[in-house]
Amino acid sequence: MEIKEGHVRYIVIGMIVVIILSFWYAHIAGKKQDEQYLKSYNQFNQAVQLMAQNQFSEVKPLLKEVEEKHPNSALVKRYLGLTLANVGELKPAIIKMKTALNLNPYLVEDPIFMLQFAEILVFAGEKKEARLVLERCKTLPPPADMPDYQQKIDALVQETL
Repeated sequence: MEIKEGHVRYIVIGMIVVIILSFWYAHIAGKKQDEQYLKSYNQFNQAVQLMAQNQFSEVKPLLKEVEEKHPNSALVKRYLGLTLANVGELKPAIIKMKTALNLNPYLVEDPIFMLQFAEILVFAGEKKEARLVLERCKTLPPPADMPDYQQKIDALVQETL
C-alpha cells in the first residue's frame, strides 16, 4: 500500500490538531488547578490569622477543608494539630502532629514544633511519650525569639514526673 501525498497532508494536519488540543486542555486544567491552589492558600492564611486571634473554633473548619485538598501537607497537619489541641481535642491533635512528623521527619529538628508537640502530649496525659519528646527538645538549640525555651522544657519535664 502506497501513501499518497494527500494522505500525508491529512496525517500532518491531524497531528497538529491533536497537539493544539493537548495544549488547550493543559492550559484549561492548569488554570483550574491554579484557582484551587489559590483558594486553599487564602483559606490557610485566613486560618493562621484567626489562630493569632485565638479564634480556634473558626480555624478548625478552614483547616479541615484545606487538609482535604492537600492531605500530604505537613504544615497543614501541624496547624490543624495545634488547633485541635486548643479546642480540647487532644487525641486527634496528637495524631495530626504525628502525621506531620511522618510527612516531614525534619520537624524533629524544629525546637518550636517539638515543644508544641510535647505540650500537647503532657496535657493529654501521655507522660512517657512526652518525656521522649522533651529529651529531644533538650538537645535542640533554643529559638532566638524564645529566651525561656529551656525553662519551658524543665517545667514540662516536672509535669511528666
